[in-house]
Amino acid sequence: MRALLLAPALLAPLAAQAAPQYKVTLLGTGGGHFGHHSISENGIVAGSYWDDGTGRRYGYTWRDGVLSTFEAPPHNGVFVQGVNNSGTVVFSAYDGPGSYYHAYTYAGGVVTALPEQAGGLSSFGYAINNAGTVVGNGLALPPNLADATLMAINNNGMATGVGPSGAILTDGTQTVAINPAGWHNITPFGINDAGAVVGVAERDGEQASRSFLFQDGVMTDIGFSHPTGMIALDVNNLGMVVGNSLGLDGAAYLYMSGQVHTLNSLIDPAYGLTITVANAINDQGQIAGQACGPLNGCAPVLLSPVPEPGSWLMLGAGLAMVGVLGRRRQR
Repeated sequence: MRALLLAPALLAPLAAQAAPQYKVTLLGTGGGHFGHHSISENGIVAGSYWDDGTGRRYGYTWRDGVLSTFEAPPHNGVFVQGVNNSGTVVFSAYDGPGSYYHAYTYAGGVVTALPEQAGGLSSFGYAINNAGTVVGNGLALPPNLADATLMAINNNGMATGVGPSGAILTDGTQTVAINPAGWHNITPFGINDAGAVVGVAERDGEQASRSFLFQDGVMTDIGFSHPTGMIALDVNNLGMVVGNSLGLDGAAYLYMSGQVHTLNSLIDPAYGLTITVANAINDQGQIAGQACGPLNGCAPVLLSPVPEPGSWLMLGAGLAMVGVLGRRRQR
């Protein structure tokens, strides 16, 4: 009986660790302007960097402690949107005000232009999965107008975005509307391998932007309200969601196990940093985002959970074994 009574006592620390503390790794030194930070399942971070000195916008990747930048000549601006486990980056580039964007990939130092639809004027790549499939949108002259903008794709080939009639899920052959009762203006931004979708939407009768999680036909209001509105940007296969406020005050958050936590409450105050952006999260629980503090401006950061998610699972397995041993001893 003692062993069986011990298991519930051990569960209390497990519940307390449901929201881990995070270690912060600065990926840059500040200065200039960084934007949209993505992360692969194996911890490669990619994003964009505007250099005030040259007036050009570069792409960057961070891997195993090394930060490197890349360009896409002759274009002046690079807007990175995603990276996969092989380190292939999807981005779009343009020449300046009034010019059109075009979608590319970058891998192993090589920039490759992505094909555009017939009559295409421009294209924009938003996401890439581990198979190398890219989704986005295109602009063309009639009658070749694009009929959807796909914002995210999972490793099973399921994509989500916005079509002519609203938010959608599609595998390229079948398309399903995301139109739960009581909601409107639904814009998806992330999807996990189970098909859970996150993004921003409004409740009927309201104009406030709310973060949502949509899975198996059920729409969940993540519940973190903010005067400027909230947006959910990514969800991993553990159901952990990250996002931000739509304002400039750094309300980045983590949603897990039905609870919302500001990321600034999950880091050591000794860092002296404010986490202002949380763009992406992988299955290790690592978060790619941005922090501001005693720097020359803001810089990209990698937030790593302590302990790692694997440790939570091992602890859970250990508790299960305690219960099994207790039952065996009773027999």
